[in-house]
Amino acid sequence: IEAKALREWVVQPRNLWLKGFAYERGYNPQNLTEFSAKSMAFSEALEFAKDEQERKFIYGAWSKEMDMAFVKHFMPRMLRDRPEWKTSWDQIEDKIDDKPTTVIINKIEK
Repeated sequence: IEAKALREWVVQPRNLWLKGFAYERGYNPQNLTEFSAKSMAFSEALEFAKDEQERKFIYGAWSKEMDMAFVKHFMPRMLRDRPEWKTSWDQIEDKIDDKPTTVIINKIEK
């Protein structure tokens, strides 16, 4: 039930913050990780939700619907389990790896 609800929730345009899903459902956001460990369906839904969240922020910054500075500082905190967001901001540009999110953000900023 929660896996389906998460997938339906995250595709709504205004739903950007995954903790918001947990709060709306009436439980602690830490439960998202616990549910993920216990249920393959929820684990897949959570990965889908993170991908969707990342897509929304990338396209939001790219289209200038969102402030690049906000995206640049918010995403490493929201997707801290994804190394391309966690470390890319602190690297010198010519030493940045060629992961898709790093390349896209660097192109957006130029």
